[in-house]
Amino acid sequence: MKNFLIILLALIIGGGGGYFAWKYLAGRGGEQPRSEAITTENYREPFMWGVNVNPSAVGNYNEDTWATQMAFVKNLGAQWIRLSFDNEPSNKFAIFDDMISYAQGQGIKVYLGLGSTKPILTIDDTYKDGYQVGHEIAIHYKGKIQYYQL
Repeated sequence: MKNFLIILLALIIGGGGGYFAWKYLAGRGGEQPRSEAITTENYREPFMWGVNVNPSAVGNYNEDTWATQMAFVKNLGAQWIRLSFDNEPSNKFAIFDDMISYAQGQGIKVYLGLGSTKPILTIDDTYKDGYQVGHEIAIHYKGKIQYYQL
């Protein structure tokens, strides 16, 4: 009789524990847990879902090409773009101002990469002149760009 009571007690505890675990893991009042598609709604900051973009050779910037690329970004559900700043064209700020303003107007945040453009790679004093280039860009985009890649 003692063995019977021990087995019965073990079944009750095991069954109750299993039922509790099932309800706890399901978390939806008894519904089975389900796998959900990964979407931007499932994530919150600091997860940054974005894509790398390049509108074309920057000296040949085209507003229509850029608008098409931003539409692709939005259709992907991306919230960020990584854009490499090209220090070469004389009208670089006009070009990048247009691109950054358009992207931000579409609700897309910009992660701006500074580096690997020809003038930065060929400057005489990388630290001094590189600092100057980075400082000039950071001052120009103060309050508009949250993150930079150096």
